[in-house]
Amino acid sequence: MHGTELTAQDDALLIGQPLTEVEKYYIQRALELTDGKREEAATLLGIGERTLYRKIKEYGK
Repeated sequence: MHGTELTAQDDALLIGQPLTEVEKYYIQRALELTDGKREEAATLLGIGERTLYRKIKEYGK
């Protein structure tokens, strides 16, 4: 990773948000942390690449 960490403030913003919004946030962060490398982002998130691709398509990223 590039030294970018999530803070308690980031987490606090997600409390009360719909799960889809939380998921989108973490997918975006994982892609940022991996410089857009989807394979690495999927590994970071603990999901399969195909799942990540489907989520990106679903969320319109």
